[in-house]
Amino acid sequence: MAVSLSFSPSSRPDPLWLGRLGLWDFRPHARLEMRMDQRPVILNGENGGGKTSLLEAISFFAPGRGLRRAASREAARHGGEGGWTVSADLHGAPQAPSPLPLGTALPPDPSRRARKTRIGGKSASSPLAFGEILSLLWITPSMDRLFAEGAKARLRFLDRLAAALHPDHAARAASYERAKRQRQRLLEGRAPDKDWLDALEDRMAEEAAQLARTRASLLEDLTRRMAFVRETGFPTARFSLEGDFEKILAAEGGDKAALWLKERLRHQRRLDAHLRRASVGPHRARFSACHLPSGTPAALASSGEQKALLLGILLAAALLMGERKKEAPLLLLDEALVHLDKERREALFRAMITLGLQVWMTGTDAEPFAFLGAKAQFFSVAPGAIRRVS
Repeated sequence: MAVSLSFSPSSRPDPLWLGRLGLWDFRPHARLEMRMDQRPVILNGENGGGKTSLLEAISFFAPGRGLRRAASREAARHGGEGGWTVSADLHGAPQAPSPLPLGTALPPDPSRRARKTRIGGKSASSPLAFGEILSLLWITPSMDRLFAEGAKARLRFLDRLAAALHPDHAARAASYERAKRQRQRLLEGRAPDKDWLDALEDRMAEEAAQLARTRASLLEDLTRRMAFVRETGFPTARFSLEGDFEKILAAEGGDKAALWLKERLRHQRRLDAHLRRASVGPHRARFSACHLPSGTPAALASSGEQKALLLGILLAAALLMGERKKEAPLLLLDEALVHLDKERREALFRAMITLGLQVWMTGTDAEPFAFLGAKAQFFSVAPGAIRRVS
């Protein structure tokens, strides 16, 4: 099965890749360092050996809580000092020295909850700064039924794709969420300050229109790249993003939608206090996908088709980022071959090689990855230890 792209190999963007990864007191790893080239990285080993922890460590170089969505303190090694450090050397970042040292750490002091962030040997204000230089995408086994389960998880997935392409999206989403949480705390308290509520609702409305527009634009861009996904052998999809706010935005524009949201938030304060949540806004949007060409909603597709659909979306996003940002993102695929037959596995390998990605993949057995041969680098992982196999 040949894979072709809309750009020639000579115009293919340079990949982002990690040449070194170091962990200290992170999950089961007391001390660990590994060195890589830019080929895909295959991590093999028994369950509980710490393969997913390596991917999680890398995922902390993205805005947010990482691929496990765990609190930072939870990643500290049991029996350690209570803190942890992850460091890496990044190659291929545009307009940055190569390699570019990255670091993120949680101090052992339990009273200090914020992670430290360093880029190029200098402190950064927060992990949001990583989004300016590094694009990371991932899937985990918990996402295998993403389209059949909670709407919040689907929206988080969409926002992560958007943030990888538009770094300011993560900051806007964080600002919106902070204002929403503060508003809710005020509503549930005694005699909430009306002026402060007004200010928080104004901030929510200011961020909401751009959040929704970025999501909608991303889905349009992904749709236009479904032809590439079809060529890889993965299923294509039609996307929808529905919600009351999104309807107003599409019909009347950002200013009218922001004004509508302010009015609705003020009108529904008593209801939201009772419900203990904001009942209107872009956080209530419903992101869904339809399997093509059958027209079957993704939620009703088999586990294998849902997994293939998810991988196809990631490949389309990687292509889009290469075109727009002139850099190929890092992909973290935890147990990604589960539910895939041999043909789909080989289609995935061909696509990621053609796109020039450094993909980090985990598995308990090396045999399903044999197709890659010398095109990948293989490591055996055990708690606190890693060994290059080939």
